[in-house]
Amino acid sequence: MGDTIPAEKRKALKDDVDRGFAWVVLIGCFVMYMFVVGSIKAYGMLYTEVVEYYSSGSGNTAWIGSIVIILELGLGLGCGLTFAPCSTIITYYFNKRRALAIGITVSGSGVGAIYLPFLYKYLIEKYGLKGTFWIIGAIFANICVAACIFRQPIYLVEEQKKRVLANNNSNSEYDVDGGQSSLGENGENIAQGINKSRCDALGLRCSLFKNVLFTLYVTSFMCCGFGYGGSLVTIPGNVKALGYDKTYVALSVTISGGAEVLARILIGLFADMNIIKPKYIYAVNMFIGGAFSLIVPFFESFTFIAVYAVIVATFSGSFFSLMPLIMVDAVGLENFVSAFGLLTLSLAVAVLPSQPSVGWLYDLYGNWNPSLILTGCMYILAGIIVLLEPIVVRCCSRRDNEESNSPDNQRQIHNQCTPAEDVCNDNVGFSDTSFAS
Repeated sequence: MGDTIPAEKRKALKDDVDRGFAWVVLIGCFVMYMFVVGSIKAYGMLYTEVVEYYSSGSGNTAWIGSIVIILELGLGLGCGLTFAPCSTIITYYFNKRRALAIGITVSGSGVGAIYLPFLYKYLIEKYGLKGTFWIIGAIFANICVAACIFRQPIYLVEEQKKRVLANNNSNSEYDVDGGQSSLGENGENIAQGINKSRCDALGLRCSLFKNVLFTLYVTSFMCCGFGYGGSLVTIPGNVKALGYDKTYVALSVTISGGAEVLARILIGLFADMNIIKPKYIYAVNMFIGGAFSLIVPFFESFTFIAVYAVIVATFSGSFFSLMPLIMVDAVGLENFVSAFGLLTLSLAVAVLPSQPSVGWLYDLYGNWNPSLILTGCMYILAGIIVLLEPIVVRCCSRRDNEESNSPDNQRQIHNQCTPAEDVCNDNVGFSDTSFAS
């Protein structure tokens, strides 16, 4: 990763970036990932029990996991209140070692996936399914302890002060007299200023989708998220369908978690070396994960399923480590929080139907083979989309050049960029084709 923190900020941030309190924040993020994301990965153990307990079918039962994921990725409810802060704050506390820090953070989910399946198994056998949920809720309250050590990054504090000062200066320019504004008739500009403040408060940066790279990467991550969400169900479900007991079901999830811990840290270290750009690491990993998903149906042994679990965790699951790096490259650090919010919302839309879809395919065909093929195709599609970047950039650049030569389009772009037409405008250009690599 390159140095993305502006030069004028480095001196003020030197005590917190890449050292000191940054590592304390990293510990908190690790613990939160261990409980929050780790529990979602270990849900496969609970999934097989819930299917058996309620006899509601694989597809319908899979809605439980999808609802949890959409709360985590798409809303400010439930897991979403913890996932979003610990996924973004670490980016501001690390610069030169950002990829490593992100790798350590997301590896916490692997640690959770190592021990939680066997914890679930023990609790189910001793207290039953309902008692297990009560105990899990009490254990997960420890995320509040981890959250107590978080502190707002100085970079964001300084940026917020600048925005407040700018808004105050802007408001002082309004001369309101009987509903009239000195800057526009009938208070029009005042209304625009109020609406703009509301949009900023909500973090609405939908204009980020005008950045073609951002849109391209989000589309790819959505395909990967669909496949990865499905894999959380297909792996333990396939183990049980082959006739193995609860111990093997838990072991399959634990093996996946153990592989994640090591793989995500190593991928973070490798990305920090700047030998290969993160987007190419991501594309190769998607192809490997997709290829193995397509050949799993030819094997019916636990050994190969265990190998497949390692492959999915190591390669397909790497997108958790690489997403922040690729997003910063695409939109810059100043737009990262808004970009990550839009990204997680998009992922929620993609992941929501993933687990029910693979469950319904199992109910329809009586085996997990069609589900495995579907997830493999989604992984491969995710890799292909990223590799299409040069073609997309070339086409968009050619289109922009043609439009720039048209007087009508020049006037249209000018009008759309004025405050009167773009109330929620931010610092992302109208036709942003500044493709950062």
